[in-house]
Amino acid sequence: MGFGDGSSDPPSTGPASAFASPDNSSAYAQNSQIQQDEIDRLSQEVDRLRERESREAERAPSQAQPIAQIHAETVLVFRDNHTEEIQNYAIVGNTLWVFTELRARKIPIANLDVPATTRANEDLGTDFQLPK
Repeated sequence: MGFGDGSSDPPSTGPASAFASPDNSSAYAQNSQIQQDEIDRLSQEVDRLRERESREAERAPSQAQPIAQIHAETVLVFRDNHTEEIQNYAIVGNTLWVFTELRARKIPIANLDVPATTRANEDLGTDFQLPK
């Protein structure tokens, strides 16, 4: 039977024919059991991992570990001799971009006293170098 012969039923080729029919219900049941076994195995593995994590947390010292703080500041020395401390920056071409949580701003490198900036950062143990 086809679409043009007046019948209302489409031919049985397509997604609907992929569903289990009564004659292959045992294959469907077997596939369902395999899936359920895998779900059970993964659930047991998750339970084991949670138990292990719980035991390790009990054995760990109860003191809160101090959080390491990175406080590497770079000092910029400007040609007019004022200074500014920055933490996050990038140098692109002849511009030094300063990034904060709220904004990004640019400083022309020509506004900096580069030798004084380099010395000030060496004194702090911070490496400041312009790209060559």
